[in-house]
Amino acid sequence: MTKLMILASIFLSSNIGIKPVEVYIGGENIVFELNDVGITVTGGYDINYNNTKYNPIDSKDINVGDVIVGVNGEKIKGINDFVKKISSFNEYVILNIDNGSDKKINICKENGMIKTGLYVKDKTLGSGTLTFIDPKSSYYVALGHPIFDIERKKKVEFEEGAIYDTSVEGIKKGCNGNPGEKITSTRLDNKIGNIIKNDSFGLFGKIIGEFINNKQKYQICPKNNVKLGTAYIYTVIKGVNKEKFLIEITSLHKQDENGQKGIEFEIKDKYLLSVAGGVYSGMSGSPIIQDNKIIGAVTHVKVDNIKQGYGLYASNMYQRLESFTK
Repeated sequence: MTKLMILASIFLSSNIGIKPVEVYIGGENIVFELNDVGITVTGGYDINYNNTKYNPIDSKDINVGDVIVGVNGEKIKGINDFVKKISSFNEYVILNIDNGSDKKINICKENGMIKTGLYVKDKTLGSGTLTFIDPKSSYYVALGHPIFDIERKKKVEFEEGAIYDTSVEGIKKGCNGNPGEKITSTRLDNKIGNIIKNDSFGLFGKIIGEFINNKQKYQICPKNNVKLGTAYIYTVIKGVNKEKFLIEITSLHKQDENGQKGIEFEIKDKYLLSVAGGVYSGMSGSPIIQDNKIIGAVTHVKVDNIKQGYGLYASNMYQRLESFTK
């Protein structure tokens, strides 16, 4: 069985309209930041509670993946707020979980610091590629697939989010069974847009500032007009400048709903293969161009043959974007 890796229902018509739709092409590397709803438990550690070793995870008082939204009935907004709320307690605290349950954990103070025995996080960071921007609304779409929370085992729920334009330091070359990955700067000092939706077709939001200046326009190709054969991927493998790499479209699927794998392709560009070995983590969202039109975005790599991957139709992505801007 072929293994797939995310690079990580609504019915859509087969065409996007009679008039040609033009968008600004993406290809730029982005870092995304999602500020989670509450704080998520990611692990536990031992603390000294009444001269006895205590670990809230091992004791099953709370579980990895639980989302803490309050302390003793008071809502919390993040880790700093959480620490402030529990600082007035000495022996135990009641944590309010997002599913409506309450969980009691023991705590202790060491050298004036509160110890909970919990590892937690309040945001999700990652990198990917911008796909395209709608010139009329300045709304964008990126990645081509949703961002999943490993601990929660579901799509990340967030209160606010942003994307940042950052450079690529290099590519860690992959091999079959072990795809490569993009090594990118995580500096969050060049915000180019907000995030309004973590959707099955990718991240959606609005571009801010001057990022859209001097961008090149391409028509979106209706998916019925996409064909087998030569195409190109636009992406960044070093620095900030996007480059064009040769691929071959090998198979097409209608994918009228939830079509993250409507396009199958194989990388043919010798330079990209020498640098990355094939499709790699962080390439998701890279626009696919055929006959000077955007036909899709990279979404997955075939883990057992990393020269091959899947893409999502650009026309599907555009229709989803339109539903957010009406």
